[in-house]
Amino acid sequence: FNADQPAHKAFRALLSERTNSVVAWIGSGFSQEAGLPSWRELRECVTDALQEKIRSLSPDAAAEANAKCVAAKAEQCHWVAFDILKAALGGASYRDTVRDALRRAVTVAVPEMYATLWKLRLGGVLSLNLDRLASRAHSEVLAGRALHEFSGLQAGQHVHLLKSPTPFVVNLHGIAEDESSWVLTHSEMKALMNTPGYREFVRSTIASRTILFVGVCRLTRSLPRRFPN
Repeated sequence: FNADQPAHKAFRALLSERTNSVVAWIGSGFSQEAGLPSWRELRECVTDALQEKIRSLSPDAAAEANAKCVAAKAEQCHWVAFDILKAALGGASYRDTVRDALRRAVTVAVPEMYATLWKLRLGGVLSLNLDRLASRAHSEVLAGRALHEFSGLQAGQHVHLLKSPTPFVVNLHGIAEDESSWVLTHSEMKALMNTPGYREFVRSTIASRTILFVGVCRLTRSLPRRFPN
């Protein structure tokens, strides 16, 4: 890493002079150190669960489910694949599989990278993860300090917090414990992106804060191709 590159120098100056509040946009790469799955690995966990279920089905039902499994494996878009897998696996099994894959997030040691971010005195975090490690890190590094935390589906109710000095954590894709907050499928993402309050919150954050992307791999696949103007 070249610490002398202009962009890095400018960012260091911004942090030291506090000329603008910094918000970190965190992807699954930040949580993998804790042994948590990437989005692709979570997809594989759900696919494995479907394959296990197929073994217990009648021949006709197994053939139908297997066709969906094959389609999900061939699908290049994670969003669409999760739609197929959720429908084929069934709501209860799908929920339990996702929760089980993320269960260790409750007790695992928080990766040092999360703590390092909060030491930068961030104004907030936009997390693409369901594990809540960002908020756990805040409570460890800044114990006793106030923090606003909410899901992407609730973002529209918290636009006013962008004017508050209290930092925030937005779990854009939900949290593991609350299935109703999950945004993993194409239909769920479409619904979220069509929510005016969510669009306003993200747009206002990008317009008013300096965004630091960390642990986000292949961003163009993690976000819709056309972000709202």
